[in-house]
Amino acid sequence: MALLTDEGRWKIDFRGEPIDLGAYTTGTWVDWVFHVTWRTDSTGLLQVWKNGERVVHQTGATHDGGPRSPYFKFGIYKWDWNTGAPSSTTQRVMYYDALRLGDERAVHRDIAPQRTCARAPAVAAASATTYEPANPPSNAIDNNPTTRWSGQGFGAALILDTGAPRQLCGATVAWHRGDLRWNDYTIHASQDGISYTKVWEGRSSGTTTAPETVHFTSGALDARYLKISFWANPENDWASITETRPLGL
Repeated sequence: MALLTDEGRWKIDFRGEPIDLGAYTTGTWVDWVFHVTWRTDSTGLLQVWKNGERVVHQTGATHDGGPRSPYFKFGIYKWDWNTGAPSSTTQRVMYYDALRLGDERAVHRDIAPQRTCARAPAVAAASATTYEPANPPSNAIDNNPTTRWSGQGFGAALILDTGAPRQLCGATVAWHRGDLRWNDYTIHASQDGISYTKVWEGRSSGTTTAPETVHFTSGALDARYLKISFWANPENDWASITETRPLGL
């Protein structure tokens, strides 16, 4: 397995098969995390995160059991230099920093770059367990604080889809009439939109209509979906969120 650049794109050569991970830009740092369970049978696992977003998840054999496999090294390699005409390039420069290597006990947070919980990944879509037609879920992610999602009933939930699993660590939530009433709510996270884990619960301040930031009590985790569920306020049984965003590393 190799992470490489080829024809202006990031690629992984995995057991002879290329995995394209998009175009690269020179002069820009990119954070990578690899998790590999080295196996010659179907129990192997390859996971890759690029700037906090999981971009590869594959199961199956991860090596063929050769005498030098697996082994680890990095540097500038161009194994096709001597095929065909010689390369006209006389200088190549690669920068790397903060390399961490874990054993079988390591988890993602042991290896991942130590970044603050402040990055706001894009939200691909928003849905809800209930809403009134005048205030649909999309209003909560339209960057317009004068619109809102509203759903009636304790347990009404707004669901954010970031489009792909990534390291999420918190959220910002702005409540309609948030300067006049508090709201009790929970946040659950999920990779598949089916099985959810509670990552935060509490009460908004009741003093502002601006977005308020909360960080997951269990720390960052790999998730694609966030479910924000309303449970109570002192006025009625309506959940009303004007703007919300997930936060990632």
